[in-house]
Amino acid sequence: MFKPNEKSNRLNYCKALTCPEGYSLDFALGTTYSLDLETLAAVCFAFGVDSEYSESMMNNPVILLNAFQKVSDKILVFNEPGQIHLPNKISQLDFLFEKIVVPVLLKKDESQKRYPAFHPKIWIIRYINIDGEYLYRLLVLSRNLTFDRSWDFCFSIDGKIDDNNQSNGKELSYFIDFLIQNIPDSLTNSAQKKLILENLSNEIRQVFFETNNKYFDNFVLMPLGIGKKSYPVTEERLLNRYKSFDELVVFSPFISNEVMETFNQQGRNLGKHKRTLFTRDFSLKKIGNKNLTNFDVYTVKDTIYEGEEIISEDSEDKTEKQNQDIHAKLYQLDYKKEHYFYFGSANATYNGFNKNVEVLCRLNSDGYTCSKFKRDLIGDKNNSAFQKLDVSKLKSEDDDKIKILTDKLEQSIKEICHMKSLGTVNETEEGKYSLKLNIEIPCDFDKSYFEIGLFNSPKRTAFSENIVFEDLELMELSEFYIITAKDKIQNGEEVCIERIIKIQTSPIPETREQFVVKSIINNRESFFEYISYVLTDDYILTSFENKNKQLLGLEHNEHEEIPAIYEKLLKTCLLDNSRIKDLQFVMDNIDDKEIIPDDFRKLYKVFIDAMGGQI
Repeated sequence: MFKPNEKSNRLNYCKALTCPEGYSLDFALGTTYSLDLETLAAVCFAFGVDSEYSESMMNNPVILLNAFQKVSDKILVFNEPGQIHLPNKISQLDFLFEKIVVPVLLKKDESQKRYPAFHPKIWIIRYINIDGEYLYRLLVLSRNLTFDRSWDFCFSIDGKIDDNNQSNGKELSYFIDFLIQNIPDSLTNSAQKKLILENLSNEIRQVFFETNNKYFDNFVLMPLGIGKKSYPVTEERLLNRYKSFDELVVFSPFISNEVMETFNQQGRNLGKHKRTLFTRDFSLKKIGNKNLTNFDVYTVKDTIYEGEEIISEDSEDKTEKQNQDIHAKLYQLDYKKEHYFYFGSANATYNGFNKNVEVLCRLNSDGYTCSKFKRDLIGDKNNSAFQKLDVSKLKSEDDDKIKILTDKLEQSIKEICHMKSLGTVNETEEGKYSLKLNIEIPCDFDKSYFEIGLFNSPKRTAFSENIVFEDLELMELSEFYIITAKDKIQNGEEVCIERIIKIQTSPIPETREQFVVKSIINNRESFFEYISYVLTDDYILTSFENKNKQLLGLEHNEHEEIPAIYEKLLKTCLLDNSRIKDLQFVMDNIDDKEIIPDDFRKLYKVFIDAMGGQI
């Protein structure tokens, strides 16, 4: 179960999101600290296509268009401001994420003179079957919505509304209520989405999540940093310095002296075993050995840290090495016959348990002990991923100067995200636009280190209170902007980071989505390929068939396909008429007879008439 060397213990992120058999996605709510738009695209693909990630399918714009259409109004993702990373390649569909992504603007902590982090990593998913019955799934992770290859943890649990009032979803509903408060009115269809989440919160209060695991039970969710409804985590035996334990295992990439002092306290350990810490080498250099005297300490071996090769399925030669380290946050505690397992997003740091917004969970076990947990993690000592360190030789070191400056620049970008700002669009001539940004910059903020640019354009300018971009094309308009921050350390080495920020911008013409549809469905072949995905129940098979046609040089024959399409339209409309609405949008926005033949329009009219004139 916790054996990192065994591939059977590795989980495919997208597979964890795909719908259970007999169900389809009704709504999904996700939270993350950092966010890659390419990863979010993969999530939309998983929900929309209901299939595992496939690079070749992800590179097909027709499939992505259909997947995004199906789910873009059914997903919300809350993230840390200033932590949206630039994609390797900007897609013409990325603007659809504007109505999905919600940066959470927390109040500044005046005692620290900085903003707390929005750091939880969960998914709350509501599936629905043909009978209208709901199934609820909760994923609790340590993984951000990125393609990072560090070692993370995912816990999945399903539940249904319990008629016997045995719900264990109250704390989760508190967390949803907190998120509702952070939805800005400027978000597309904000009132509708708030109502959806309010209904979801009310339902979750009645849901019983069943572990169905032979090792663990008594699931408890602990939201932290959400105000009065925060869980009192410091009263847990794990963090209460006045409560003892027999054995403790801490698995956390980041640690701080305040929390490790609580764990290391001499009188807390009643057992004969030493406490055990798994962490990153970098974190040990920050605190030294002062609060580790009662711990056995392990880090990932260098051979593991150097990473596995990443191989693209589209090329035999395209390989890349990426460093990997631990990123999971796990805590195992034994006390007499009680065994507690904690997991979630909270690092073993002061901010993790006291300042940030986090989600932590606890399970109880009758027999899964710290000793078993360590044995699973370390495995065969000759083939272990971890190395034991000599704590007596650990010494604290000053932070790397590049990292210090990077953190400073990231905090400044977060400051920019909290500034009151507004973008106003004006059409200057047919097909051309100007964009004016007004940003209220505090007088003590040094803006000289920053540039701002358009998301889908090379245009950049100095960051200032009043910014104007002229002569813009329709697809250069977006609520996403690129902030570039640059500074130098003492030796003159430059540090540069780029992030995507979101600024309310209006009015963005509705024709922007129409433009994208026309650019993707731009010939008859792509139109019939699009139809094949709208009407299919098996994307993988349909993709394979379409790819074979392309390889063999075969074209779609509408005279042969149209009669079969009519039968599929009737079947699809009965099972899921939202798919027909996606097709209707395409039909309404493409009037080129070379793309959509008259014969198909006639057949489609017959179909609409058969459905009573509406869908």
